[in-house]
Amino acid sequence: MNFTLIDTTDTWLIVSIQFAVMLIFIFLGSRFAKIKRFSKSEFDSNSSIITAIYSLVALLLAFTFSMAGSRFDSRKLVIVEEANCIGTAVLRADMYADSVRVLFREDFKNYLEARIAYYEAHSNIQKVRESLQSSVLYSDKLWERATKLSMDKDNFVASNQMIPALNSMFDIANTRLHGELYKIPDAIILLLLGLLLIASFIFGFMAESKGIVNWYIAFCFCLVTAMTMYFLIDLDRPRRGLINLDDSNIAIIELRKMF
Repeated sequence: MNFTLIDTTDTWLIVSIQFAVMLIFIFLGSRFAKIKRFSKSEFDSNSSIITAIYSLVALLLAFTFSMAGSRFDSRKLVIVEEANCIGTAVLRADMYADSVRVLFREDFKNYLEARIAYYEAHSNIQKVRESLQSSVLYSDKLWERATKLSMDKDNFVASNQMIPALNSMFDIANTRLHGELYKIPDAIILLLLGLLLIASFIFGFMAESKGIVNWYIAFCFCLVTAMTMYFLIDLDRPRRGLINLDDSNIAIIELRKMF
């Protein structure tokens, strides 16, 4: 599982730098306006281009926010679905003889703990990889035992129930993993940040050209856009920050009661 620059950098740090640099660009825009004086006719002729740039920034922000929200909802549903698949497989272990059932349940318990550790690792790359390796180890043990038992005709009915349940459990874990990997590309986030800097420069330039920069409004503009970027990134990277999947992960944690 690979983590990008945005994944490994604290969101507060990203938006704090964004906020500060946007204020700098507003200042640069205002300084440039004092050096390069446009006539009213020149300014009016470029107003449509300026409006288009601001509209593009707003459209891209809205589109990206919608994309992040949609993926966040999908991740929540996948966690609950995985909890259901694990629970079903654990219950089907009861169809075997007690000696086999005990072995199955022990491996299921270890597999469950590995899946819980996978979530609780959050953005710790090393712990995420270790939990994934543990999941693979115990899933291999479960599959090996199930396939061996399927060769015994006495376990025909139990195997016909267990093997599909294990397949579903492994498939949904893979779906969950790749669902986390499908995030808004860093390139789009960097594009958004770049457009916001351009918009800040234009803001400073326009304000100075019409009179003087109102720094209270400039501060609010930078603050609002920084907050928007924070929640956008936080929504798309739920392994950290204020927005997380704790509520959905409770469904998997509660499976401990089965043991």
